[in-house]
Amino acid sequence: MILRILTLLLLPTVLTACETLDFDDWIFDREQDISLSAVPPQALATAKDAVEGIEFQEASVETKKGQKIYELTGTANGQEYDVEVTAAGELIEIGSESDDD
Repeated sequence: MILRILTLLLLPTVLTACETLDFDDWIFDREQDISLSAVPPQALATAKDAVEGIEFQEASVETKKGQKIYELTGTANGQEYDVEVTAAGELIEIGSESDDD
């Protein structure tokens, strides 16, 4: 009986908390296409420095463990590259078309 009363009293609080939390950032890695102008300047600068002569055509952002990760796709010397950086400009990963082979 006490358990039922506690459940009925606490249930609205738990449901309200679940509505206000953004579980997508914690659980799901959802990638969203963005314009290059939406990429933070520090992230863009790091990505450009990562591959000599790169010209970016596309950008996307996703949240991993609460941190925004920007993926920029571009070409340099006839090869396609994906560069992942944080908003603060920390280089995460560089991938190229030849890495897929």
